[in-house]
Amino acid sequence: MKETISTRQIEQGMFVTELDRPWLETPFLLQGFLVNDAAQIAELQKYCATVTIVIAPCCASVPILQPFPANRRWSN
Repeated sequence: MKETISTRQIEQGMFVTELDRPWLETPFLLQGFLVNDAAQIAELQKYCATVTIVIAPCCASVPILQPFPANRRWSN
């Protein structure tokens, strides 16, 4: 089940599937991730007003991902 919520309602353990802006405008590397800690919540609140989440048993096995640091650049 998907639900769009305010980033103020995000809690650890929620699985974010969509943002209210393009993913490429954020430091998050993948389009969808499990919220692991307060730092990720703060980053989501910094970049977005709302997010779409899915809460399902399958999310427990999703790897924990960290946002790409904003001060880093891709290099070849």
